[in-house]
Amino acid sequence: MIPPQAIHSIGRAVVQLAGWGVGRLTVTAAERIDPEIFRLSKLNEPALLIEIARADTPDVAAFNKLDDITKTQQGDASVHRWLPKARALICPHRFTILAIVDSPEVKVISTVATCLTTGGMAVPLANALGTWLVKRGIQSLCRN
Repeated sequence: MIPPQAIHSIGRAVVQLAGWGVGRLTVTAAERIDPEIFRLSKLNEPALLIEIARADTPDVAAFNKLDDITKTQQGDASVHRWLPKARALICPHRFTILAIVDSPEVKVISTVATCLTTGGMAVPLANALGTWLVKRGIQSLCRN
């Protein structure tokens, strides 16, 4: 017969181990999800274009004085200016990206943003542009 103190000690050790495991999984998952990419993934296209324009505009004070329509137009112009470089950086990795397309959107966006930052793009711009590209579709970007 196993003494009650031993059962109690084993039970407590199992609970501590399980609690540590769940806590570690939570921390690991939280470290992998970039809160900025998560925020950007929730935006609609006009708001995302404004974020792209904000990240691409060096004069923040002048940018903040513009109305939303002008900011959206600036974001669209930024997308068209950066699109050839984004295509050159992402399309060689399209099969890797398309392989994880069933993953959560945030993971796909993170992968695309990593490709863009590796090519020398600033992180805020890479995050915003990467989000826009994923929402628009990587396949349409790399069609040619």
